[in-house]
Amino acid sequence: MSKPRNCWPAGMKPKERDISKACLQALAYRGQRLYRRNVGARPWSDDPEDKRRVMYGRAGQSDFWGILPKSGRHLEIEMKRPGGRPSPKQYAWLAEVRAAGGAAYWCDDVDDCLRLYDEVLAGGDGRRPEDP
Repeated sequence: MSKPRNCWPAGMKPKERDISKACLQALAYRGQRLYRRNVGARPWSDDPEDKRRVMYGRAGQSDFWGILPKSGRHLEIEMKRPGGRPSPKQYAWLAEVRAAGGAAYWCDDVDDCLRLYDEVLAGGDGRRPEDP
């Protein structure tokens, strides 16, 4: 497997899924396994009269979660497209994970993802200076 890096064709504006894929590959290269989490709701049935909905996840939960190698700490990562920022509910979730002793961060490019991951491996919690 070749080492992933931040390299998008000139003029391309990567989407969140592009950032996610590149970050997952870069972290897998380092031996970190992550799992996708979907959050949302859908109709209970195909019957248009049935207004019930099935909820899954909790608003604000991160896109990916995993267990840090060696330490066993819980890890949460919220992916954003370049220039994107988490919503207030997402910031709150990241803070809740950190308060419980886990590591949680958000990133909008591969280099940022790996820098924060290295900080977390060194014992940090993933908080950025600009986070509320």
